[in-house]
Amino acid sequence: MGRAWDIDEGHIDTEVFFGILPKCLPDASTIFFEGTFIADEVKGCLSRHAEAGKHLPGRQTLWPMSTLYRCKFSQRLCDEMQELSSRHAQPELCDHLSIYRGEEEVLAFHDFGANHIYVAGSVPEQAVSSFASALGLKYIEVDDG
Repeated sequence: MGRAWDIDEGHIDTEVFFGILPKCLPDASTIFFEGTFIADEVKGCLSRHAEAGKHLPGRQTLWPMSTLYRCKFSQRLCDEMQELSSRHAQPELCDHLSIYRGEEEVLAFHDFGANHIYVAGSVPEQAVSSFASALGLKYIEVDDG
């Protein structure tokens, strides 16, 4: 419990989103994707970067049954997702996305592309400011408790 960052909802350019992620969250370790209509090409990418382990954020979509992916967070994965974003609509990429550093959730994006982005207070404000600015969105500090 404590402070966190709330990046305003707005139109998200997914190419920019995936392009800036590694710079803003350089110490992230795992990224989780969940979706009901993920494109086959995107599924292939996520499968190549799959990492064994529990899906830490838990299932967020109960019906229709969604597909869950746990992947190692890396520059290469973000580069591939950035490239795939140029050809696929947001629902074909994922419905929900969460990024962890170890066991700590550092970014949560429920309803990918259409909702607020929550960032843990442990992420420096400078990184959050750069991220929000690149997306053309505003951010505020909030109490996550």
